[in-house]
Amino acid sequence: MNKIFQDKLFEDFRTKCGKVCLGRYVLVRKIGSGSFGDVYLSRDTKTDLPCAVKVERKSLKYEETLSKEHQMYLRLNNQVGFARVYDFGEEEGFRWISLELLGSSLYDLRKRCRNCLSLKTVLMLADQLLARIESFHQEGFIHRDIKPANMMMGLWGRSALRLYLADLGLATPYIDLATGVHIDFKPSGLAGTMTYCSINAMKHFSQSRRDDLESIGYNLICMAQGKLPWENHDNGSSPKAVRKILALKQSITAEELCKDLPKCFLDYMVYAKGLEFNEQPDYAIAEFRDAGFEYDFHYDWIARSRCDKIVKSKKYLGRRRS
Repeated sequence: MNKIFQDKLFEDFRTKCGKVCLGRYVLVRKIGSGSFGDVYLSRDTKTDLPCAVKVERKSLKYEETLSKEHQMYLRLNNQVGFARVYDFGEEEGFRWISLELLGSSLYDLRKRCRNCLSLKTVLMLADQLLARIESFHQEGFIHRDIKPANMMMGLWGRSALRLYLADLGLATPYIDLATGVHIDFKPSGLAGTMTYCSINAMKHFSQSRRDDLESIGYNLICMAQGKLPWENHDNGSSPKAVRKILALKQSITAEELCKDLPKCFLDYMVYAKGLEFNEQPDYAIAEFRDAGFEYDFHYDWIARSRCDKIVKSKKYLGRRRS
């Protein structure tokens, strides 16, 4: 959504900050923007607990994304690594959804680490990210906007060591949810963030599970190397920028992209790009593993003493399912 338009769209809603609205929530301040709405740090007056409230204006011009997002969160409510959904409603010309409050995004955490994460941290995140997307795909959906800003760590206790996949605003079914029949490969609009979306997405074709996996690969390489070769050209969504980034993605080989990284990165990219449109990924084959590191949840941004305290406070669940 265009930023100027979005600011105008939510101008009257922002005046409610500091007041009780939507029946029970005190909107404290804006903390982010999703695919089609703003996100506010809020307090639930019935529980006196903090939460996140995401809002979109009701409009006949735009698809009702929040109601669809709410249904997806309901399906995922028992899945590890997705925010719990508390409430959904419509009031005063707005649709809103209240969710579990999460911590910092990988976009912000990476900036704290000078935009480059250690190999150990990247491999631990990769392990969890693949588990999240596998769970999401099992529910019949593809995400279509996997990027550091949409990957967040938990906020409280052990969840602070857990990776969450957030912002389902661009997610869509890849199967008919009633029949289980896979969608057809056909022309489609561009959905996603150009830096991280798949080549086929940039060619304006419909996306499937393989596109999420390709996008994950770009994210992980970016975390490990600090940037991707085409990031300097990602200065907007103009046709010229799209063509430039697409040309670079197509011309740079997987070997060049994964230069100086462990072989597991190259193996992953070759596997992801080799998947057929309707093929079921083997997420176990796609796992990132490196025998030289201990899976201890000691990320680059967290102090060793705090990490040890959290892990020892209660037996931590296994690796990919944690």
